[in-house]
Amino acid sequence: DDQAEEEDHHNQHQLQQNQTHNIHDSLPSRHLSLFDLVSIGVGGTIGSGIFVLNGLIAHSYAGPATFISWIVSGIAALLSGCCYAELSGRIPSAGSSYAYAFVALGELPAFITAFMLTLEFLLS
Repeated sequence: DDQAEEEDHHNQHQLQQNQTHNIHDSLPSRHLSLFDLVSIGVGGTIGSGIFVLNGLIAHSYAGPATFISWIVSGIAALLSGCCYAELSGRIPSAGSSYAYAFVALGELPAFITAFMLTLEFLLS
């Protein structure tokens, strides 16, 4: 009786291994390279909106002055970057939005900022 029970247990175990093996055989193989993974990360960070909205903005709003609107947008982004560079030069600690919020607004807004950043990274 013990031998039959042991054989039954062995057969069930063998059946589970065969089913698991068949499932893994039917899945596509993993073949993403480092370039693919970096591209996915950059695409998720930048978002596809910048590639889709260019044509809409050029067609609906800027028209022939699309190049000029891109120059104005680039200057605005450059000035914003300069503001952040000056702000980071005035804050003695290294950090991100948490350090800026802590120095400028205090502990509670900095905590809320850190919580929101953590939530963003967890969900994305």
